[in-house]
Amino acid sequence: MNKQEFLTILDKYLNGTSTKQEEELLFTWYNSFQQSEAWDESISGPEHIMQTTLLQRLQHSIQEQESMGETIYHSTPVRRLFPWRSVAAAAVVVIMLSAAAWYFLIRTRETKIVKTENIPTVEQRIAAAGHNKAMLTLGDHSVIMLDSATNGKLTQQGNTTIIKENNGQLTYKTSNEKPTEELVNTLTTPRGGQYQLVLPDGSKVWLNAASSIRYPTVFTGNERIVEVKGEAYFEVAKVPSASGGKKPFLVYISSTAGKREGIVEVLGTHFNVNAYDDEQLVKTTLLEGSVKVTKDAASAILKPGQQASLSQSSQKSHTIPVLTVDADQAISWKNGILSFKGEDIKTVMRQIARWYDVQVVYEDEVNEKFHVELNRNDDLVNVLKILETTGGAHFKMEGKKVIVTK
Repeated sequence: MNKQEFLTILDKYLNGTSTKQEEELLFTWYNSFQQSEAWDESISGPEHIMQTTLLQRLQHSIQEQESMGETIYHSTPVRRLFPWRSVAAAAVVVIMLSAAAWYFLIRTRETKIVKTENIPTVEQRIAAAGHNKAMLTLGDHSVIMLDSATNGKLTQQGNTTIIKENNGQLTYKTSNEKPTEELVNTLTTPRGGQYQLVLPDGSKVWLNAASSIRYPTVFTGNERIVEVKGEAYFEVAKVPSASGGKKPFLVYISSTAGKREGIVEVLGTHFNVNAYDDEQLVKTTLLEGSVKVTKDAASAILKPGQQASLSQSSQKSHTIPVLTVDADQAISWKNGILSFKGEDIKTVMRQIARWYDVQVVYEDEVNEKFHVELNRNDDLVNVLKILETTGGAHFKMEGKKVIVTK
């Protein structure tokens, strides 16, 4: 990595806009730096040591350039003069490297980690579990990266205040005034991300990895409508309508391509929707209350512990299969668990790929069924080791790729 590449990546990292690949490059540089230097705090503190060492490296680099003909030499006495551009570049590098040193040192101090061996390697970062990470797109199409946003009020949308709570949850609080405008927001999680949301009506939503939910900043009219892609768990608040009855809550289930796969109608309930494009079925699982699932001319009313399955094929649905299932397993992801009860290897690895943000490649055909519960907060290396002990599959990692063999 050359100087300009480093400065560019460092600037993006400190601003919270770097990609995972760029962060890995930055941490590789940092780890190699620490491994090659004595880390001694006994003299005058780590900031001074690191900045001094970086400055010495920079000076050494400049001296090497001078020896290659970049320095202007004069006759006796011999003097070396740096062109002003070199001085400016040197100053920028020192400032940026000092900023990097300060940033990393503050992080290690906060977690009381000062030893090189305690700093995660690139491999450990790649294998790390997902965490709270999401992007909020506002009604004016501006974007807020929630994982790097500070807690507190984020912005105002009409008469609705959007707040990032201390626990990372996104909350909408609407004043009692009559809404001046209805704006649509979209909350999107990447692979390896999840997020919690409290909608303007008080309904709670848990959004799984690689998912999105589209919703208004205030619910006007006689219905509350949201649109979901991927997977989400809902705890819907009961809201009275203007006529005195209940105000229906509707979830439109859509694919990434925008095709509507079904509608879930709710009156006050807890349920889970799994609607990933790479799954054959869209599954709605009811835990509490009552929901009506509709697709084309077909519909089904679920009772707690039941699951409706919608085909993602282009054929029209005339019936909707309903099964009695373990509802707790369907929402195990929300509770920090990867639960598999007889699922095949490809079903298992699709979940792992989304949560750990990895690519899965199959070198052999594996026909094992898996019966295991895993900690979703565990790193991928340990998860794969546990899976290996349960049946006839082996795994090896190459960067962000997991290779499956017999």
